[in-house]
Amino acid sequence: MLFKDRSFFSTMSVVSVVTEAGLEHRFLHGDTVHGVQLREAGQLSEPQAYYARGDAFDVVLQSVRGRLGGGPIDVSMIGLGIAATTCLEQPGEDWTYFEIDPKVVEIARRPELFSFVRTCSPDARILVGDARQRMTDVPAASQDIVMVDAFSSNAIPVHLVTAEALSVYRSRLRSEDGLVFYHTSNRFADVASVAARAAEDAGLSYRFVGHGADTPRDGTYGGEAKGVLVGREAVLAQMDGPNDLYHHFTPSPSVRLWTDDYSSIIRAMRAKRLNDAVIGDSAAP
Repeated sequence: MLFKDRSFFSTMSVVSVVTEAGLEHRFLHGDTVHGVQLREAGQLSEPQAYYARGDAFDVVLQSVRGRLGGGPIDVSMIGLGIAATTCLEQPGEDWTYFEIDPKVVEIARRPELFSFVRTCSPDARILVGDARQRMTDVPAASQDIVMVDAFSSNAIPVHLVTAEALSVYRSRLRSEDGLVFYHTSNRFADVASVAARAAEDAGLSYRFVGHGADTPRDGTYGGEAKGVLVGREAVLAQMDGPNDLYHHFTPSPSVRLWTDDYSSIIRAMRAKRLNDAVIGDSAAP
């Protein structure tokens, strides 16, 4: 055990584990692993697990860059974790991170625990507080994509996936062609269907992004991340054609639109248990 503490929000720990790949540091909320760093030479700047290169987060970012001509993009990232995504940043890009728990920020900034920030983005802009409130610190119409990575825990912050939350995210996007990506990996609830219902309510389209499997791909730390990308249909169709991680998606009939006045974790858990959302073939251009 390298670290253990409790904040207002949860119990968290960092443990050291020796695997076939070498020494790993793992960040846990309770018994849920929320980040991994391989502490071997040449691997310190390589995101693992949900954030591995070639998986959902990386593919979505590359798609956005490609659609905009390959240049730098502006990104709002809700949920810091161990800050592995700092190593997905590219030169000239402007990223803003939102994290509600100061203890998580402390862990991410302690290089003896995790060194992604020190290695990849020592001047990372991290805003502490509730993301829906702190997002007003980001200029309106300034972001190319908002990435919401707050749903893999046992406790889901409902207010970050409601119709009203999506409206807040869209207010920060540079244009109507901006995108919102929800990381929906969760052991207990069908968050993907919840995100899709919010998109439908806003008159937007969506794609499921991920391999669809519940286990990592052989020989890598990747393959775990799954998410829903929300935007205008013309934009999504332009992005998804050549990539087999993008899929058409029909949300579960068990899940209704969540708003600030209505949500049902029970229905989302039932949908997860029934597994009745339909992920179709890779989207065609």
